[in-house]
Amino acid sequence: MPTSSDVVTPSTVSQPALDRVADVPGWPRQVPSGDWAITFIRGAARTQATLARDDQAAPVDIDTMYYIRDRNAFSLLGSLNHFWNVTQWHEIESRISHAPVNGTDVAFHESVLLFGNAKRMVWSVYWIDGRFTVSPLMVRLLEFKSGIVHGHSAAFALSTPITSTNEDARARLAALLAAFPG
Repeated sequence: MPTSSDVVTPSTVSQPALDRVADVPGWPRQVPSGDWAITFIRGAARTQATLARDDQAAPVDIDTMYYIRDRNAFSLLGSLNHFWNVTQWHEIESRISHAPVNGTDVAFHESVLLFGNAKRMVWSVYWIDGRFTVSPLMVRLLEFKSGIVHGHSAAFALSTPITSTNEDARARLAALLAAFPG
């Protein structure tokens, strides 16, 4: 996951570098679930991975779309950008959740989604030039600044099936974030 200490320039952005976002000790990669992904306008790079801890049956999907900002870049808040397929999944609950990421408390927009009998929890956040935010106003302000200085941004989301309770799904997402290498 991008951190505030990451220094990324257009020449250092590569798919293998972004794929390291999904290299989490104790959480081996699994076969992708295939039923959830973010739907964002194509960026400079993308990472999708499914991870599961050995002691947990339900996996966690990660999806990150990375952008190099300039004045003509699409907004992360564009009408075609969504943290799930809106024709398939329907949000039935939402709130703000917090979890530590590399020692920093990060706010995530939490959505509980429904598709038929399937339920899924999604935690999503925007990262712009080292700052995490769930605030649309802050996204706009940071995008404006980032466009001037040719910065970087990402849409980051984690998702897991809700197999028992929302609390269990929330704990699974937080456990994965806690395991991210510093």
